[in-house]
Amino acid sequence: MIGKTSRGKGFYGTYRYLLREGDRDRREQAHIIGGNMTGWNAKELSREVRPIRRIKPHIKQPVWHVSLSFHPEEQLNDDQLQTISDRFLDDMGVDRRRHQHLYVRHEECEHGHVHLVVNRIADDGQVFDVHNDHYRTKATTRKLEQELGLRPTIEPGKDPAFRDVLQSHIDAILQPDLPLSEFCQQLDSQGITTIFTIRRGKLSGLSYHYQGSEVRGYKLGKSYSFPGLQREHGIDYQSERDDAIVRPEYVRRKGRTPPALLRKRQFDPQQKQINGMANFFSQFLEVTGQSAYQGQRNRVERDQDRLTLMRVSDRDTLLNVSWDEANQRWQPNEPARLKPDDISRIRSFAQHVHQQQADITQQQRERVRSRSHERELEL
Repeated sequence: MIGKTSRGKGFYGTYRYLLREGDRDRREQAHIIGGNMTGWNAKELSREVRPIRRIKPHIKQPVWHVSLSFHPEEQLNDDQLQTISDRFLDDMGVDRRRHQHLYVRHEECEHGHVHLVVNRIADDGQVFDVHNDHYRTKATTRKLEQELGLRPTIEPGKDPAFRDVLQSHIDAILQPDLPLSEFCQQLDSQGITTIFTIRRGKLSGLSYHYQGSEVRGYKLGKSYSFPGLQREHGIDYQSERDDAIVRPEYVRRKGRTPPALLRKRQFDPQQKQINGMANFFSQFLEVTGQSAYQGQRNRVERDQDRLTLMRVSDRDTLLNVSWDEANQRWQPNEPARLKPDDISRIRSFAQHVHQQQADITQQQRERVRSRSHERELEL
């Protein structure tokens, strides 16, 4: 498990980025899996943190953002990611009862990862100390790997075996006077995607994406950076010739995934949507202690590892899935027959249920505080 931390000034921009609200193509690749927030979009969430933030207006960077990524072969469901996120915050010293926090899962790469956003300002005015959070995060992730039985993960740029394999693939293609566009295309055919950035209108930094991990060229060695490829290996870059291929396919613009890499990522939005719905219904039935629930229009049933959603009026099956233990996900037994109206209705129902749970949690929290205050008065 690899943890990366950052701090920020504004919550709205962070929430909007994580929920992909400005990117229709990737919006379905992100969803909330946990935390103690009640909002479902950036506007609602940022409004929710506003009163707490005003407690300590002098704190310039109240946003603490952590991303946790895992070994490519680690298949984790939402519940497991939520448990890991809870444990991570606990071990880092974040009081989850007092600090607002949100977990967002991203499934836009070969293996999913989770983002944690924490309001450093607690509801009692205490501020979470992020001093040396990079080193503390590294120690905490290694500790959780051992305690939770997760596969150890080494950052690609620091893994000698990974570097050797990637370097050997690149070395096999390198030759003097090879056009940059052909260099990128040949690596692409080997499963390696070159990713460039633009600086002052010109091609700049170079990274390599391989087997679900990305490493910057200079971390492989100076000769694998963009200038190094030209200077030491004779890669020929002519903007008039190469930009027509390189810029549209291999450039990361404003944080967006380059098209060449996007095509490789086997992400099925419909499958993700089905898994999200099945997870919700399964948890709903488990929490309510029922094996079936019938509303005005639809009925959901769970029989061991099989879950079925059907329309009440004509008994037509809308969703029929079974739990795949090996891959830790729901797999369809037959094609889903969900229409846009069905999906919209299910989302509204899920939001209503989550809101009720949030209201109950808030009421319980207020009762606990009230009792604590009474004890203080008695003392």
